[in-house]
Amino acid sequence: MSDDPSPNPSNRGELKDRVHPIIRKMLTEDRDASFVALEQKQVEDQERGAALASVAELDITLQNALRSVMIDDKETVNQIFSENGPLFQFGPKIRMAYVLGIYDRMIYDDLLKVSRVRNDFAHKVEARNFKWDRIRSAVLSMRVFERFEEILGVDYYKMAFEAAGEVDPAWTKGEISLNARFGSCVFLLGILIESKHSNNKGTVSTS
Repeated sequence: MSDDPSPNPSNRGELKDRVHPIIRKMLTEDRDASFVALEQKQVEDQERGAALASVAELDITLQNALRSVMIDDKETVNQIFSENGPLFQFGPKIRMAYVLGIYDRMIYDDLLKVSRVRNDFAHKVEARNFKWDRIRSAVLSMRVFERFEEILGVDYYKMAFEAAGEVDPAWTKGEISLNARFGSCVFLLGILIESKHSNNKGTVSTS
């Protein structure tokens, strides 16, 4: 018996005939399918990443608002917001700010929905994009977008696009993607909370 591991020359033609179609398939149909799946995953990862990043910014804004109503004891306050502190997580910050009167019930409810979206994206494997039922429901039920327009008397999206020197008919008609709506709601919530942090006089209200 030969120690040569190479195929028997008489079988090479047969092996080639079997392998080449497999390789061609891998380099065409399978590759195309893989690229489509990869592209879709990249889009979903971008959506998830953008959502998590925007909520992280909102978390900082909320922490600053809470600090603005606390006593001047930096060491103790820092401990409260430290990794092992009671206000390290986003959820407890939301509830604490509400009971301290930093904002009203509408903002509080929307912040809880933001927290739900954030937690689902961070911990639920099946939550791949904004079309997932629970995330979609949370985003569509947020009220800050409409209430903000009532306060200012302007179309927020139209104003934003005009400021950027762009006009998108789909946006001005209200046909807005879920991720764009979520990002705008987070942004508007941040503005309302920041108004409390910058001018600590009474409850931030949208009523």
